[in-house]
Amino acid sequence: MNWEDVRTLRKAGQLQKALDMAREILAAAPEDFKTRSQYEWVIFDYIKRIVVNMDEALEKKRPIDGRNVENLMAWMDEYHSLEPSVPEMVCSNILAQLVKIGKDLPKFPGIIHWVGIDGLRHEDWQPREYQGQISPSLAITIARTLCKWVKARPKASKKQMAFALEWAKRVGDRSKDTDLCWLHWDMAVLLRQMGDFQHAAELLASVIKTKRNEFWVWAEAGRLYQSEQPELALACFCRALECPAEPKFLVRAHRELAELLAVPE
Repeated sequence: MNWEDVRTLRKAGQLQKALDMAREILAAAPEDFKTRSQYEWVIFDYIKRIVVNMDEALEKKRPIDGRNVENLMAWMDEYHSLEPSVPEMVCSNILAQLVKIGKDLPKFPGIIHWVGIDGLRHEDWQPREYQGQISPSLAITIARTLCKWVKARPKASKKQMAFALEWAKRVGDRSKDTDLCWLHWDMAVLLRQMGDFQHAAELLASVIKTKRNEFWVWAEAGRLYQSEQPELALACFCRALECPAEPKFLVRAHRELAELLAVPE
């Protein structure tokens, strides 16, 4: 009974047997690196199964089952207890699963804080290619998911916002991706919410250059300028309403423009 037997069981989909065997081997030989590695991959397989269930629920607009969240975090705790080496391929693969549901995972920022930006491999900074399609690097995806996590929580603390922005900035500075438009968009929204209008405006300007015909970028500009430059904000909201979009997507912009035009009593 050795690490190869654990791997065989894991690849056959017999995860519980693989897990039990790995635990038994490590109980007798805690320094068995190869078995420990297979143990980590078993945990990855369990996490992947849970993420599939959570992702399917999200796609069907159903609430996430809290038991899935609890089970996922239990596996993350077990993974952490193994004191895994990072950066490492299994860690990167786990992160690639977590970002799929990270916005809805309460402890996602804590997981990323534990891994740290230096816990990413060289490959995690490269844009990914699959079936001829180029997608953002894992580093970019993690940074954007952190921003989305904060934006999804109106009561997020300043500390949580600052953590997401710090990650986004560091990733943006080191990224190998040529298209940082969406990362800059996420950062601009968070900077506005934190009251850093100058830096928000700088990033939003770069987004406008590539998305000038999209209503949402002009609406965000309106929100950014409405407190200090109301005339400019009016122009931005009006520009947003001129952009092609389904009426249902323009409701918020209409309301914000009406509020800006309202004459104080």
